[in-house]
Amino acid sequence: MDRCVLHVLGLPTNANAEALRYLFRHFGTVVSARIVKDPEGNSIGLGVVQMASVHEVEEILNTKDGLQMGGTRLVVWKRLERSTPD
Repeated sequence: MDRCVLHVLGLPTNANAEALRYLFRHFGTVVSARIVKDPEGNSIGLGVVQMASVHEVEEILNTKDGLQMGGTRLVVWKRLERSTPD
């Protein structure tokens, strides 16, 4: 499932997982969405979203308008796939 995981940078500090899920649901089924937090529980502006299919991920990555939240353009990239030992 690594191929369906996206990292999202530039999130407002007040963003929550539900807002992240809402943003990506327009592209398909969001399996999970979470905000990465520091040890004190504050958002570091990074989110992780897992989509149901690789097709949905590719559509997100190819979005011409880009994605925005709170007036800020987000940087979205696909998680690097892990290589499996032979």
